[in-house]
Amino acid sequence: MNLFWVTFESVGLLLGIGLVGFWIIARKVVPIDILKVLSPLVLSVALPCMAFTSIISKFNPTEKPDWYVMPIWWLAFTLIIIILATLFRYFSKKEIRREFYISLIYPNAIFTPLAIIPILFGKDSTMLTDLFIFTILFPAFLFNTYFLFYPSQNKERINIRRIFNGVFIGTLLAIIFKLTETDKHIPNLVLRITELLGMLSIPLIMILIGGNIFVDYQRKEKIDIISIIKFILVKNIIFPIIILFLLVWIKPQFNIAFLIFLMSALPPVTAISVFVDRAGGKVSTVNYFLIASFILSLITLPIAIMIFGNYFSIN
Repeated sequence: MNLFWVTFESVGLLLGIGLVGFWIIARKVVPIDILKVLSPLVLSVALPCMAFTSIISKFNPTEKPDWYVMPIWWLAFTLIIIILATLFRYFSKKEIRREFYISLIYPNAIFTPLAIIPILFGKDSTMLTDLFIFTILFPAFLFNTYFLFYPSQNKERINIRRIFNGVFIGTLLAIIFKLTETDKHIPNLVLRITELLGMLSIPLIMILIGGNIFVDYQRKEKIDIISIIKFILVKNIIFPIIILFLLVWIKPQFNIAFLIFLMSALPPVTAISVFVDRAGGKVSTVNYFLIASFILSLITLPIAIMIFGNYFSIN
């Protein structure tokens, strides 16, 4: 298996759909206002359905009795990323330090892996199920912490509804069904519906990204090339190197090691511009970080996975 080209194809798939989204909005095939509809549709409907269906169809608690430790590993990984981001934020200029900082902390923990994992491990692999369990707390963490970077500009507080978001509920319900063995009573029609809705996740979110890029392109604000290069250096290269060193030292089981390393090498979460906009930050800056990191990940991510494969065998 050529890990470089397999991963290259996965990232290229995402970028290709993103370009379609850019073209759709640029050509006014649909109005720009549709972007405001796509985000909640993905987060509240499509992605929860994908998580639910994946766990119901592939999760076996008997074969993985230690499944509950995966969110704990995610917490440990997130703590390390926060520490690294706190140190490396001083690479950036003072006026955009918050945007640099927040873009380092939140990886594209779900959407990019959704494209990479099936191609790398096959559609029947349980790695996708591991992904949803591993990241079960990520959406709640994202929704309830982004505004902490702008305390003087934002009055938002932790919201219980954001903790019990659609992805968390979908994942938790599926786990409960599997643990109690009541999943056998779920009609196939229901699972088929959730499966089809879940399949919309990747195309919708990438179209959303492409559309947001076009909106940002229209603003034609000055691009800070030096800051973008610094960000790519830290996010796409330095973070994966440090995390790989720690994984080789700690040697966790393969699925944990792969997910942790993958998270470290991913570009920022696609919704980062939406949250920075809500918090009153510099949207164009995080968009440039996001776009540049995504484009360069076409090369950096395949190389990272290939190097990872030298230490942890990918079957």
